[in-house]
Amino acid sequence: MNGRSPSLGTRRLARGAILGVTAVGVVGIAAIGAVIALGVLAVGALAHATLRLARGTRAGAGATDAVIDGEYRVIRDGDGSAAHRLRRLPQV
Repeated sequence: MNGRSPSLGTRRLARGAILGVTAVGVVGIAAIGAVIALGVLAVGALAHATLRLARGTRAGAGATDAVIDGEYRVIRDGDGSAAHRLRRLPQV
């Protein structure tokens, strides 16, 4: 080398290469993280379905019977009339 600094074109080329490699690395790391997250979600969904099957309940079973704390349920009169009344469900 003759003591001169690299030319401006060489610096730009090196800077562009470094930025390009960095951008590809960041996108690659993000893609790997997304794949890992999807894998964790898939494993969780599979475990949830397996536990549901082990307990013997279906996904739709009990959907109308599920009671949330503080919920009201419509009670029909026994004589078949259209009259409805709301009854506060017992708090457990």
